[in-house]
Amino acid sequence: QEEALAYELAAKFYLARGMEEFAQLYMLKAHYSYICWGAKAKVKDLEQKYPQFFTKRSAIPPKTTTTTSSTDSKTSAEFDLTSVIKASQTLSGEIMLETLLGKMMKLVIENAGAQTGYLILEKNGQWVIEASGTIASDEVQILHSVPIETVSGSSDTPMVANAIVNYVVRTQESVVLNDATHEGNFTRAPYILRQQPKSVLCAPLINQGKLIGILYLENNLTTGAFTPDRLEVLNVLSSQAAISIENAKLYAEVRESEAKLMQFLEALPVGVSVHDATGRVSYANPTSDRLMGKGVISEATPEQLSQVYQVYIEGTEQLYPTEQLPTLRALKGESVTVEDIEVHQEGKIVPLEVRSIPVCDDQGNIIYAINAFQDITERKQAQKVLADYNRTLEQQVQERTLELKKEIVERKRAEEAANVANHAKSTFLANMSHELRSPLNAILGFSQLMSRTPTLTPEDKENLRIIARSGEHLLTLINQVLDLSKIEAGRITLNATSFDLYQLLDDLEDMFQLKADNKQLQLLFELAPNVPRYMQTDEVKLR
Repeated sequence: QEEALAYELAAKFYLARGMEEFAQLYMLKAHYSYICWGAKAKVKDLEQKYPQFFTKRSAIPPKTTTTTSSTDSKTSAEFDLTSVIKASQTLSGEIMLETLLGKMMKLVIENAGAQTGYLILEKNGQWVIEASGTIASDEVQILHSVPIETVSGSSDTPMVANAIVNYVVRTQESVVLNDATHEGNFTRAPYILRQQPKSVLCAPLINQGKLIGILYLENNLTTGAFTPDRLEVLNVLSSQAAISIENAKLYAEVRESEAKLMQFLEALPVGVSVHDATGRVSYANPTSDRLMGKGVISEATPEQLSQVYQVYIEGTEQLYPTEQLPTLRALKGESVTVEDIEVHQEGKIVPLEVRSIPVCDDQGNIIYAINAFQDITERKQAQKVLADYNRTLEQQVQERTLELKKEIVERKRAEEAANVANHAKSTFLANMSHELRSPLNAILGFSQLMSRTPTLTPEDKENLRIIARSGEHLLTLINQVLDLSKIEAGRITLNATSFDLYQLLDDLEDMFQLKADNKQLQLLFELAPNVPRYMQTDEVKLR
């Protein structure tokens, strides 16, 4: 009862949207279901309300180009509705493409009155033959995308009439040739001339206005093989075939995508697990199995996850709290990352980084939690090494800081001692200068007085000059000693003047001659000829 009502509602739905092919298909299914139910009044009601769906149709939509012959053929008033609906249901229940193609070719050839049949689909922009069958064999050949131009066997003739197929592709109109070699627009086509087929049917399979495929049928025994009744049957089957092929293709694409996704997940070096809304594990990739030490245990409840998989808080023997597990937090809407999880395997502890995110349906309800986790043993070891190094470095810095503090204290003490010594030195030099200047000034004074004596011999005068020069030189030395403090402070300056170098050397000779005479030594001064007489420098400091 529910099935009949569902078919009727589906038919009304498609009819309201102008999709009469689908509406007819589901209305026929509803009609058959009401017959099986015994609802005769409902059957009659459908036939009265929708007579267009229960009368013979002479063509396959959307348009049909038909060439008739004078061959007399007898057709039945009504086709076997029950058989057609069963055949349609057979197609609608199949989602595996190859199986669908096999069943479809059998049903089409049996119900359309064809000897041979081909199913042509589009692949990568090219129309190719995917399946073929004959009335003489129960087996359908799945040809796996043979181009329609491919020749058949040892002959040089294609398997189908390309001109007719291309016409149907271009116009999306059906072509029915009751006598292909004598009537119609394709009598001069190379295929028709060579193969001499009698009856040809080429029909588009259309779903929601899109060309899905093409049925190509031939009967080489009789003309007018494709009668209106058989065309009506083929019309119903074609509508369902277009839907089923599209669904099977989509299913194949989904399976291919799933297979690729599984390959990616299987190859990932990161563990991936999926938990349903109750927290139970529904999928885990091989890396996950290896990291967790075991595979999917679907019967484990959320409260048992930590115990079953031996999940502990890092560095402890405490099981990870259930409410803090990343999976359960994700199922509450959080996107979470943790690094404080350890899995205890036999003789081995594996630290993990776990990232968990919720997955929602179209209504925003959380239906899954996905975990991605990886072994971070090396990271933890590196962090430990870094922490140890930081502690060592910090200790070394502290020790070095103490050493620097000690050095600063010692340097300060040394500076203070040096300042004391410098002060003492300055005091000493000042005192020494005073003590030396007093007798030296007396000597210089007396030498000046003695030089004024008129009775002095030339030798005495020379000796007095030597005494005066030596005294003045000694006084200069005393001044230079006092300049040491200026030198240490970096404040000493040079007073460069031009002076007589030869005179300086003569004075030095006079000074050292007395010492040489006292020690009975012979003093010789030799002046190189290239020594200049005058120089530009500080004469006082040079002396």
